Amino acid sequence: MKIIAIANQKGGVAKTTTTLNIGAGLEKSGKKVLFVDLDPQASLSDAVGVVIEDLEENETVYGILKDNIDPMSIIQETEMGIDIIPSNINLSAADLTLGGMMARERLLLDGLSQLKGYDIVLIDCPPALSLLTINAFTAADTVYIPVQPEMMGVKGVKLLLRTIENMKRHLNPKLTVGGVIITLYEPTLKVVKSCMKILEEQFGDTIFKTRIRKNAALKEAPIFRQSIFDYEINSNGAQDYGQLIAEIIEREQL
Repeated sequence: MKIIAIANQKGGVAKTTTTLNIGAGLEKSGKKVLFVDLDPQASLSDAVGVVIEDLEENETVYGILKDNIDPMSIIQETEMGIDIIPSNINLSAADLTLGGMMARERLLLDGLSQLKGYDIVLIDCPPALSLLTINAFTAADTVYIPVQPEMMGVKGVKLLLRTIENMKRHLNPKLTVGGVIITLYEPTLKVVKSCMKILEEQFGDTIFKTRIRKNAALKEAPIFRQSIFDYEINSNGAQDYGQLIAEIIEREQL
């Protein structure tokens, strides 16, 4: 079982969209995929059709972290065909309630170690370098970093990479950066060209070759509880994520 965290402390970089469509693409390629929604905003849970308002605390990932709930008991099947450990707003209290617990950085790792039957686990991280994100990095084998090519995005990646290096030294020596994913790509904009040059100089082959172009269908698909492949297979979004998934399969030897 391979665990991949999808993270960026900056919001608005299509992190959840990327998690959703990578998962859908890998599932269509024959892998058994599990989503773990580690974001209190619960956008991923909502996008796959979970009624997040109805969930009790121990029916979400918060129950794993706080009360050591068996993760297999709270997995939900979704309309999309991919299972999920959901989240809701209760998770926003995690930093306060978990901060004093022993081995607090390992709570998610200990929980996910009980999982059975999955090839890939995708963790959708919150847009912050919080205790939740640290838990994701402790549990993960690999981190994917979605980045919008803008100056703030470039600076944010540097900070995130430093955090990952600290994680490798102190908590998870096996953790690797699986790749930087360029999202919301608008190749005709001058600022995008400038930022791409900086990103390529700094991160080189870490950047996936596929660029995820800005595409309205990618925003629309989750409204209908669908991946881009089911919503609009002929869209730029489906083409781009399809190429990205082929790269991931090759890079990860899946």
